[in-house]
Amino acid sequence: GNEYEVKVRYRVIEAWGDLIDCDPFNAYVVHDSCPRPRLAWVTGDRISDQYFMDIGSPVGPNQSGEWHESYGIFTFTDHHMEGADNQIEVFFGKNWPHKNIVVDSYSVSLAPPNILGSPSRCDPLVVNGDAELGNAWDWYIKGREKLGTIEMVSPGRGGTGYAFYHKGNRAKVYNGMWKKLNKSCLSVGRYKV
Repeated sequence: GNEYEVKVRYRVIEAWGDLIDCDPFNAYVVHDSCPRPRLAWVTGDRISDQYFMDIGSPVGPNQSGEWHESYGIFTFTDHHMEGADNQIEVFFGKNWPHKNIVVDSYSVSLAPPNILGSPSRCDPLVVNGDAELGNAWDWYIKGREKLGTIEMVSPGRGGTGYAFYHKGNRAKVYNGMWKKLNKSCLSVGRYKV
């Protein structure tokens, strides 16, 4: 299948009009988590034939009062075109009720070959693991509450680049930084830890 790059610039506003800064590091759907770009497709006539997937994630840290960003790379295959309906939708989802989204731009385009973060590229397994992008894209904090934030500090190790600084209220030992890995890249004996 083809790989696509999604880029979104948005703001979140309370139903009564107040601008809010959503939490880009909360992967769960809670009152202050950031929405995500998603893909929906239908393969048949039943409600169970409708499928959804995240195609991007928030880019943090957010700057208060500024436009927020989401970014991702996803693969679109023949599987998405199966079925009688073939209805495909991109949308913004996982937003808490009474939170409105103002979208400045939402683009989906063919991804450049060998782009960092490509689902078909398994090296490096942990993308943006040394803060090489200068942001905390695709990093989360494990837990459903406000359990701190991730800031970018510079310089990183060796006096160059950036490093992640997870600070704030860690209520449990597992409330650390969290990265989801591409399972298709994992096999027994492939990586040494």
